[in-house]
Amino acid sequence: QSEKGRQLFMAMLRRGTEKNFNVTQVLRFMFGIRLPVAGGRPSSLLGLILPQLEEVRDTPQGSFHEGLTVAQHTLNVVEQTEKQIKAGVVSEKDAFTQLFLSLVHDLGKYAGSAGQHKRTLALLPGVFSSLQAETVGAPGLQYVERQRITHLIGVHAGLGNIAAQNLRGRMSRGERRRRVKELAAKLLEAARNKLAPDEEALKLAELLYHSTI
Repeated sequence: QSEKGRQLFMAMLRRGTEKNFNVTQVLRFMFGIRLPVAGGRPSSLLGLILPQLEEVRDTPQGSFHEGLTVAQHTLNVVEQTEKQIKAGVVSEKDAFTQLFLSLVHDLGKYAGSAGQHKRTLALLPGVFSSLQAETVGAPGLQYVERQRITHLIGVHAGLGNIAAQNLRGRMSRGERRRRVKELAAKLLEAARNKLAPDEEALKLAELLYHSTI
């Protein structure tokens, strides 16, 4: 929770865009270490820096990801995003933004899926504020990064809402995954019409969306 701890966390997260560094492995390790907290329940090492993620440690992710908690799903999405970055699917200039986005995109699910994107957006200023630590070679979150992340959460929410409207009714997880992939082109066209984001933001939101399925 110290300033130095936040500096080290930001430095580590920015290294996640490097091909020879496995940020997912480090985050999983940090999340696995449980520490006592005075006057409260134990927290993971990662939770001391990002308490919003600790809040969803035991929260079920939902029917789309049966058997997973929100925190487990989040770390899986970070892993998929890291693979996209290292495969060159995400541009170098967008890599950190996309990695950070994958870490915070579902924080609002502490109260369930309904309305979670609004809650996530409401949490972001606090997350940004706590991670403003800057040190040589490890800048904190820049204004343009904060704006981009906030915008992409909104675009991701729009894609999710469009998908939900087209995936109503009971179906197996496999069938749902198949239908989501078939919907990809329709989702993008609907997103352009309903959300009208810039093409670059739309591409990044699409990558995040596919990472979550």
